[in-house]
This record gives sequence, C-alpha cells and structure tokens, in this order.
Amino acid sequence: MSMLAIGVLGLLCAPQVDDTRALVTALFGNDARARSQAYHKLVRQRPEDALKLLVAEIDDAQTFAQGLAINVIQGYPREQSDEALRRLVRADAPFVQFAAALRLTHLGDKSLTKRLIRGFDDARGDEEALRTMAQRAARVDVPELHQRFRESLAPELEVATLDSILACLAHFRMREVLEDIDRLLASTKLGNAARAVCASCALALGETKHESHVIDSLTAKRPVAMHRMQKYLDLAPSIGDELLEEIAARLSREKNERHINAGIRLLAKHAKAKAARWIRPFVDHDKKGVAKTAIAKLVELRRIQPAELRKLLQGKRKDLVLVAADTLRRMDDHSGLERALQVARSGHDAPESIRVLAGFRDKAVVPALIDALEHENRQVRSLAQQGLMRNLRALYPFRKFDIKEAGYDAQGDAVSRAKAVKSIRSWWRVHG
Repeated sequence: MSMLAIGVLGLLCAPQVDDTRALVTALFGNDARARSQAYHKLVRQRPEDALKLLVAEIDDAQTFAQGLAINVIQGYPREQSDEALRRLVRADAPFVQFAAALRLTHLGDKSLTKRLIRGFDDARGDEEALRTMAQRAARVDVPELHQRFRESLAPELEVATLDSILACLAHFRMREVLEDIDRLLASTKLGNAARAVCASCALALGETKHESHVIDSLTAKRPVAMHRMQKYLDLAPSIGDELLEEIAARLSREKNERHINAGIRLLAKHAKAKAARWIRPFVDHDKKGVAKTAIAKLVELRRIQPAELRKLLQGKRKDLVLVAADTLRRMDDHSGLERALQVARSGHDAPESIRVLAGFRDKAVVPALIDALEHENRQVRSLAQQGLMRNLRALYPFRKFDIKEAGYDAQGDAVSRAKAVKSIRSWWRVHG
C-alpha cells in the first residue's frame, strides 16, 4: 500500500474532531439556523469526542444553548451521560448546575436537592434562566423547588415566565398556588395576558371565582391568544357556560389549524352534547385536519350519523371523502371503500389515501396496495407494505405469505423492489 493510501486511510479512520468541534461551536454560537442544524446532528450522531467539548464549553454559552447541550448529553448511553452530568452539577453557570442536578434527580438520585436549589438561587435575577428552569421542572416532584418557584411569582415577571412557572406548579395540582394567584390578580401591575394566564391556571386547579378574568381577556379590544390559556383549560375540572360560549365564538374566527383543533377538543371535553352545535360547522372546514378532528369529536359525542358521513362521500372534496370513508370504516361501515379507491386511483394525497385503504380488511384494497409498493414516495411504499402485511394475515390466516421473504423492502433499490413486487403479484393472481 502506498504512503498516500495509508495517509488517506488514516484520515478516514481518525475521529472527526474538527467536525465535532465545528458542531459544538455552532451549537453555542449566535446563528439560530446553524445552531439548530448542529443540535440535530449531535443528537443523531452522538460523537464520543463531543461530550468533553460540551462539558468544557457549556458554562460560557447562553441559557438556551446550554439547555440544548444538556439535551444532547442526555441522549448518550446512561453511563456516559451520567458521568458528564455529574461533572456539570459542579459547573459555574447556575442554570447548567440546576439542569444537570434536575436530570439526575429525575433518574432517581435524591441526594442532589441542595445542588438543585443552589443552582436555582444563584440564577435569581436571570429571567430567561428562571423560565427555562420552570419548563424543565414539570417532570420532577421536588417540594423545596416548588416552594422556590412560588416565591419567585411576581406581577413584574414577563408573561412567558409567569406562564412557565404556573404551568409547572399546575402540573402537580398544587392548590396552594391559588393563594399566589389571588395575590397576583390583586396587583394593578398585572397586564391583561398575565391576568388571563393566572385566572385560567386557577380554573385548572378547580377554582372558578376568577373565570370572569378569562372571559374579559377573550372579549377585550386586544384579546389574549387562546394558546396562552389552552393547557390550563384542558386541565380544568369544569368550565362555565358563559366562558364556553366565548371560546366557541373565538374559535369561529381562529385561523391557525392547531389552535382550532385544540379548541374543538376543549369544547367536546367540557360542553359534551352541547358542543355539537359549535363543532358541526367545522365538519367541512377548508383545512382537512380541522374537519377530521371535528368529525372524530362528533363521533365520540355520538352527534353525527352515518348518513351525514355518506353524504360527504358524494362531495367533490377528496380529502373529506377520505376522512368520511375512514370514519365509517371505524364504525364497521365499509360503504366508503369504493369512493376511497377512486380517490386513491386519482393520485390525490397518496400517503393519506394509502393509509385509509390500508385500514380496510377487504380483498378490494389489495391490488391498490400492491401498486403502491412501487410508488416513488418511500412513505407511501412503507404504508402500503405495512397495510398489505396486515391485510394478508387477516384475509388469509392459513396461507402464509411474507412480503419480506419475497424480497420486498420499501427502502430498497428500484430493481429489487420491482422484482419482489412481481413475485407478490404472481401470488395474488393465484390466491386472490
């Protein structure tokens, strides 16, 4: 072997220190896009040489980047991760010390409470650190820490910080927090959004006397965004009719699909049968995801009939045809199968079409699923493969045919896939 070849081989086999250093530098840098890319690469690749670099440089990073670094470290095998975290418990940066101790506490080490509290206390005055600590602490039940969070509640806090702390405390159903909420709402320094957060948190803890603050925030000249209150309202044992009416009115004007879906689920949970009149207008919403959520909730509430769904099958909107066919199938009604097959043949939204067809246990869908095994989209091929395997097992329990044994792999090359599909078609012609 030539010296040049040996040199090239050495470079290929050597640890990618420069690459790793570049990723760590980007993670702790100011370029948001580069930081995001570096984070996802580090999470995926978990290079061994990254741990030392992360531990060595984390103290000087911004709080957000420190949090990302802790997340990366947590993704390593337990032995490596624990060793790095135990070093970070003694870090100079308060948030790093706190986050490392919190993770180890979550993993069962109950000896680090003092370190946890010290990290919290040392970060006083750093609102970003306080907010991020609260966001991380929702999974770890440490009463001393909860008390520190309660003591930090003040009307001067930014809404996002106040929200993070209250969400953490509400997660543990701490009714003592209601005293803090009373104190906050009595302050003239509290803004409209902060009032809405406090009042909706009180609802989450079962206290309804501040419900009017939530209503006011929804009807104000500059209304508070529903997503600020959503998580608390989801937790609330009950919600009054007047507030439900305002939520429904707000929902009718909402444009964000995720927020509409969350509102529909909220109305279905708290208004029960009464919610149908508010949810029904969303059945033919122009966003498929909204229509799907509305139909699912009406089915759950038993406020939609198969005849209404069959009517959707005859409409021009192919996305709603698929939603209706899939919903009817879940009700043991296969009347939407033929229309679903027509939509699939038209090429409309191949992943969703194949997903819906794969749910039917019927010979009629098998040819379409076999055709989809050769689709250019890997997701479609995978859905078809999984659906076909389930169908053949259900339809032919005594004629075992393994698609993988036929050589099919949705991620394989086109030539091997075509050869395997030919074998599958031959089997289907004989047994189908």
